[in-house]
Amino acid sequence: MSSMQMDVPAVFGKVYSIYTNDCADVHEWLGGLLEAEEQSYILISRLPPRRLLLHLDLTKVETHWLTEKQADTALSPRLEKMDSSIRQRVSKGQGLAIIEGLEFLIGLHGWDGVLTYVRSMVDAVGPTRWTIFLAYDPLALEDTQVAMLRREAAVFTLPEPSDVSSIEQLNTPELGSSSSQESESPSMYYAELPASHLDLTEDGTPRLSLLVKIPESGFTKEILRKRILSWRRMGIDVSELEPALKYSDLNRSYALYSVVEEKIRIAVEIDRIIDSLAASGDIASAQKFRFRIRQLTGLEEIIRSLDTLLAQD
Repeated sequence: MSSMQMDVPAVFGKVYSIYTNDCADVHEWLGGLLEAEEQSYILISRLPPRRLLLHLDLTKVETHWLTEKQADTALSPRLEKMDSSIRQRVSKGQGLAIIEGLEFLIGLHGWDGVLTYVRSMVDAVGPTRWTIFLAYDPLALEDTQVAMLRREAAVFTLPEPSDVSSIEQLNTPELGSSSSQESESPSMYYAELPASHLDLTEDGTPRLSLLVKIPESGFTKEILRKRILSWRRMGIDVSELEPALKYSDLNRSYALYSVVEEKIRIAVEIDRIIDSLAASGDIASAQKFRFRIRQLTGLEEIIRSLDTLLAQD
């Protein structure tokens, strides 16, 4: 599938549905667009910025945390407030906006109120150079509700990771209804663990785990992007590895990947030592060390500190 330029009029002025039970898929797709397309991006999410940092470069996307809490990026989930904010934002420029938490809004305001809000979004974006995507789980709604949403916001099926820069699907007659037979590709053998299946530590943070090593013979930019996403989901700072996505020399990309992977292997081993510290009752120190190892710096110093603490028990 070839990449489509974002100034194609057929793409603008529409609202689409994205079916998902894990918004990490949406964030991965958005992350690819941030790298490929120069335009404005808005993400209205139920996740706070500190969680979104695991998936996205927040310097490239305008984020709003859907909450009544007081915070710099907070956006009240009151429908009139959301409607006003979106209308003001899409009245100028061009870009793409993603709104998550439709199920949450229905729980707050009821179905009729949310459907009215969606219709208002359709009217608001119609004359603009913006596209709005509503991400929600259709299984959380009634069949009649899903059908009504489809009439207002046709279904957009997320592209495969290799096609993240393309939104050509928006121009197909039966949006998202076609299916193709899956074909084997190297990426099938290096599928990454979804965020919903991550093991958690005693403080609720994702536990570090070793992922299957990617051999140089099967290494691609697509697989590297998936691996970076999986490590981010564990809370690991892999900013050191991100330049490898832009190297023209794949051997150079793989060399940097190998360096970072070795650091993560050491961090995983340290994380298991931290389990012993947590089991001894020193939860505060365990949390501190878990945060530090995810930065992938000073690992040898952390090992020495842990040895000293555990020797005292």
